[in-house]
Amino acid sequence: MRKSKWFLLTLLLTTFSAAPSALAAPPVAINEVMAANYTTTADPQGDFDDWIELRNMGDGPVDLGGLYLTDDPDNPTAWQIPAGTVLGLGGYVVIWADEDVTDTGLHANFELDAAGDSLWLFDVDGLTLIDTVELGRQTPDVSFGRDPDGSDDWLTLSPTPGASNAGTFLPVVADTTFSHDRGFYDAPVEVTISTETEGATIRYTLNGTTPTASHGIVYNGPILIYGTTSLRAAAFKTGWKSTNVDTHTYIFLDDVIGQATNSATGAQVTPEGCPTSWGSSNGDYQMDPDVVGQNGTDDFGGLYANTIRDDLKSVPSIFLVMDFDDWFGSKGIYINQSQDGTERVVSMEYIDPATEDSFQINCAIAMQGGVSGGGTSLGRWKTFKLSMRPRFKPQTDDGKLTGGPGKLDFKVFDDSPIERFNTVVIDGVLNHSWLHPSSGQRNTALYVQDQYVADLHNAMGGHSPHGSYAHVYINNLYWGMYYLHERPDHAWAAQLLGGEEDEYDAIKHNAGGVINSGLGGNATSNYNAMLAAAGAVASDPGSLSAYAALCE
Repeated sequence: MRKSKWFLLTLLLTTFSAAPSALAAPPVAINEVMAANYTTTADPQGDFDDWIELRNMGDGPVDLGGLYLTDDPDNPTAWQIPAGTVLGLGGYVVIWADEDVTDTGLHANFELDAAGDSLWLFDVDGLTLIDTVELGRQTPDVSFGRDPDGSDDWLTLSPTPGASNAGTFLPVVADTTFSHDRGFYDAPVEVTISTETEGATIRYTLNGTTPTASHGIVYNGPILIYGTTSLRAAAFKTGWKSTNVDTHTYIFLDDVIGQATNSATGAQVTPEGCPTSWGSSNGDYQMDPDVVGQNGTDDFGGLYANTIRDDLKSVPSIFLVMDFDDWFGSKGIYINQSQDGTERVVSMEYIDPATEDSFQINCAIAMQGGVSGGGTSLGRWKTFKLSMRPRFKPQTDDGKLTGGPGKLDFKVFDDSPIERFNTVVIDGVLNHSWLHPSSGQRNTALYVQDQYVADLHNAMGGHSPHGSYAHVYINNLYWGMYYLHERPDHAWAAQLLGGEEDEYDAIKHNAGGVINSGLGGNATSNYNAMLAAAGAVASDPGSLSAYAALCE
């Protein structure tokens, strides 16, 4: 299973020689590879995609036409270099590994996996191996290549696509490791953090903020964790590329049950960094004593005081961690409606107590739902429990690096074929819920209607989003039970039905809600044409030509 947090690139790459053949293989080498290209080099279409650099190692021009590149040795002829691709003496060529084979330039029909992959170069017979590379986990915006060019010495590099690697070695700080993994704990623990890089400085935070070279507590020894805590850390060294930020949340359920409560008086308190009021209502971050009892006991008639600890582990938990100001400040995305759609960099952790499966990923996050006229789910404050959508991408819309990969590789839903995600929806559930301001909606609270219908459709052989439920925490504060589900967009369709995500039209609600227009198309006109074709069938159900037009 691919974990989603970033590790230092510690690679052992081996170059294999091909067995002797009747004709000598072309003198070509895989010289440099980049599988986590977020900001360094754009392809001719302006996209920051994976790339592979080949170098002519011979004493004259070499024709690459007909050679094969693949990331799967069981499919050696996955992509063939077009005829007429000639490298001059000592020349270089960059091939984009982005699956965009119809784009201008050299674009292979596969992508490289930044979590670890392999790359193979075969001769025109599809059998003779010319060169191969095994890749470990990649570091964002750092390439891996031969220095000197074409040698057996592979190093982390400042990327040099189409040019010599000489002298571009870039040392990278070894990733941080934690002595205790994220999860649920019953007793205090002392957490040690380490890195294999000598002379590196580790900084950590406990308040949700991101540690940097100048921000955070300098680590000097074990950290005592005795309450629910999100421990964030990164390692730095002058002249080296720093690590990504690792986040481990430690959950103490007694602490969760008694959150935002004065232990002596039982009175509500406002956690530091949180607003004291929500619109015209006072801030209430306390676990309801009618449910959990007072401080986790049934002294005050808590209906579930004796089972609440197990209840909080009955479904997976999601922990969303970032600076409190990004949540609740003057431009906080949770509290300020003008920030709806604005992305912030967040750490997302997922822990399933039943299976012990977990992941942590740095990504973007924004609020989810409509705001027009204040009548939809994000109109403040129709409800205080808002929906959110993490977006697994290397950069936010305004260009801030998330420090995470472009996808989430994790099987979130057992009954779904989807194993790679651009996004998921953390749905607060407004309609037919106890939180709706309308008594008619509250009186018909169901919480299962959307997934029930989707499950029925899937059982009938259709294609609908899969989903489940999860406890959600914001910066260690229990935020409630949420409905976690897939988003049926173009990327979801590509995972489910095949093809590439940019080949699909995706529309939300109506012709004006275009999420994605497929290659060379116009989603709105395609949608209207489909509706017109469906209308023609409805008007004349016996018309075979109308039905054929609808199926096109």
